Amino acid sequence: MAIVFEKTKVKGGFPIFWRGEFAGLPGDFKLKGTYPEGTKIPKGTPIKLDFDNMECSICKSARVLSGGTTTAPHVKKGSMLQVGDAVKVGESNSTVKSIDTKNADYDVITFAAAVTGATEGVDVLSDDNLPDAVVETDMVYSANNGFQTVSAGYAGIILKDVAYPVPAAWLQGYSLKNNPEIKYVRQ
Repeated sequence: MAIVFEKTKVKGGFPIFWRGEFAGLPGDFKLKGTYPEGTKIPKGTPIKLDFDNMECSICKSARVLSGGTTTAPHVKKGSMLQVGDAVKVGESNSTVKSIDTKNADYDVITFAAAVTGATEGVDVLSDDNLPDAVVETDMVYSANNGFQTVSAGYAGIILKDVAYPVPAAWLQGYSLKNNPEIKYVRQ
């Protein structure tokens, strides 16, 4: 009798939070805005908190990759931008007209008008909100579950190369400008 070994591939990756540890705020925050059903909002996504109303907004950015144009740049997948969002690079601004996610390596975001400076390596921002926390646990958006809430993390170390792309404009050194307890490091 022979033993037969079967190979199994298991999907994995690096944890976003260093050593899996991150301090969370008590209570959850209602997520402002709507997203397509089933949208994954991963832990480490930067958010702006509104403590008075216990709400939060996702601070959206998109890192421009090579290829594309200033009207339809190629961006890193997972930007969280939605059709109709206002976007800007420096003083140049526009709105998101459409998003093509068919390519496995990048998304193509088409703007209503060209955004000067939307070239490789630049971050396209959705608004002037600077994040002061991050999503602490993965969340899947579903309008069928009533109002959507996220757990907010306020202190810890995030692996920069694994997490949601954080623009330099949101950082002071390696910490978030609005919350120096959140650090972005390379490993």
